[in-house]
Amino acid sequence: MRFFLSIICAASLASAFTVPKRHNNGQVPACATECVAKADPTPCDPDDVACICLNNKYTQDLGDCVIKSCSEEDARAAAAVGKAACKKAGVDLDHPIPGN
Repeated sequence: MRFFLSIICAASLASAFTVPKRHNNGQVPACATECVAKADPTPCDPDDVACICLNNKYTQDLGDCVIKSCSEEDARAAAAVGKAACKKAGVDLDHPIPGN
Protein backbone atom coordinates (compact mmCIF):
# COMPACT_ATOMS: atom_id res chain seq x y z
CA MET A 1 0.00 0.00 0.00
CA ARG A 2 2.82 2.40 0.82
CA PHE A 3 4.43 1.84 -2.59
CA PHE A 4 1.11 2.49 -4.32
CA LEU A 5 0.59 5.67 -2.31
CA SER A 6 4.13 6.79 -3.11
CA ILE A 7 3.49 6.41 -6.83
CA ILE A 8 0.20 8.30 -6.60
CA CYS A 9 1.80 11.12 -4.65
CA ALA A 10 4.82 11.38 -6.86
CA ALA A 11 2.71 11.70 -9.96
CA SER A 12 -0.23 13.62 -8.60
CA LEU A 13 1.50 16.19 -6.43
CA ALA A 14 3.68 17.53 -9.19
CA SER A 15 1.86 20.79 -9.71
CA ALA A 16 1.30 21.41 -6.04
CA PHE A 17 4.40 23.61 -6.16
CA THR A 18 2.30 26.53 -7.37
CA VAL A 19 -1.01 25.63 -5.72
CA PRO A 20 -0.21 26.39 -2.04
CA LYS A 21 1.65 29.59 -2.84
CA ARG A 22 -1.20 31.06 -4.85
CA HIS A 23 -4.50 29.72 -3.68
CA ASN A 24 -4.29 27.24 -0.88
CA ASN A 25 -7.85 27.42 0.35
CA GLY A 26 -7.29 24.65 2.85
CA GLN A 27 -7.23 21.85 0.27
CA VAL A 28 -3.50 21.18 0.52
CA PRO A 29 -2.62 19.78 3.97
CA ALA A 30 0.09 21.63 5.91
CA CYS A 31 2.39 18.59 5.83
CA ALA A 32 2.37 18.66 2.01
CA THR A 33 2.83 22.45 1.83
CA GLU A 34 6.07 22.09 3.78
CA CYS A 35 7.27 19.45 1.30
CA VAL A 36 6.38 21.69 -1.63
CA ALA A 37 8.40 24.53 -0.11
CA LYS A 38 11.47 22.26 0.07
CA ALA A 39 11.18 20.71 -3.42
CA ASP A 40 13.18 22.15 -6.32
CA PRO A 41 11.33 22.31 -9.67
CA THR A 42 14.50 22.88 -11.72
CA PRO A 43 14.70 22.91 -14.75
CA CYS A 44 11.04 24.00 -14.80
CA ASP A 45 9.93 27.53 -14.14
CA PRO A 46 7.94 27.52 -10.87
CA ASP A 47 4.92 28.87 -12.78
CA ASP A 48 5.04 26.20 -15.50
CA VAL A 49 2.63 23.68 -14.02
CA ALA A 50 2.69 21.35 -17.05
CA CYS A 51 6.50 21.13 -16.90
CA ILE A 52 6.43 20.48 -13.15
CA CYS A 53 3.82 17.74 -13.64
CA LEU A 54 6.23 15.94 -15.98
CA ASN A 55 9.39 16.58 -13.92
CA ASN A 56 10.32 13.12 -12.60
CA LYS A 57 12.95 14.25 -10.09
CA TYR A 58 10.64 16.86 -8.61
CA THR A 59 7.69 14.50 -8.34
CA GLN A 60 9.84 11.76 -6.79
CA ASP A 61 11.35 14.12 -4.19
CA LEU A 62 7.96 15.60 -3.39
CA GLY A 63 6.28 12.20 -3.18
CA ASP A 64 8.99 10.86 -0.86
CA CYS A 65 8.62 13.85 1.45
CA VAL A 66 4.82 13.59 1.54
CA ILE A 67 4.96 9.88 2.34
CA LYS A 68 7.31 10.59 5.25
CA SER A 69 5.54 13.72 6.51
CA CYS A 70 1.82 13.14 6.00
CA SER A 71 -0.80 10.68 7.13
CA GLU A 72 -2.25 8.49 4.40
CA GLU A 73 -5.42 10.60 4.40
CA ASP A 74 -3.49 13.88 4.04
CA ALA A 75 -1.27 12.40 1.32
CA ARG A 76 -4.32 11.34 -0.66
CA ALA A 77 -5.91 14.79 -0.25
CA ALA A 78 -2.73 16.50 -1.42
CA ALA A 79 -2.41 14.11 -4.35
CA ALA A 80 -5.96 14.89 -5.45
CA VAL A 81 -5.22 18.63 -5.48
CA GLY A 82 -2.02 18.11 -7.48
CA LYS A 83 -3.70 15.75 -9.91
CA ALA A 84 -6.50 18.26 -10.56
CA ALA A 85 -3.98 21.07 -11.10
CA CYS A 86 -2.02 18.95 -13.58
CA LYS A 87 -5.18 18.10 -15.47
CA LYS A 88 -6.09 21.80 -15.62
CA ALA A 89 -2.62 22.44 -17.08
CA GLY A 90 -3.24 19.82 -19.79
CA VAL A 91 -1.42 16.88 -18.19
CA ASP A 92 -3.78 13.98 -17.49
CA LEU A 93 -1.96 11.77 -15.02
CA ASP A 94 -4.61 9.06 -15.37
CA HIS A 95 -3.75 8.76 -19.06
CA PRO A 96 -0.22 10.18 -19.49
CA ILE A 97 0.19 8.61 -22.92
CA PRO A 98 -2.30 10.02 -25.43
CA GLY A 99 -4.63 7.38 -26.82
CA ASN A 100 -4.50 5.18 -23.69
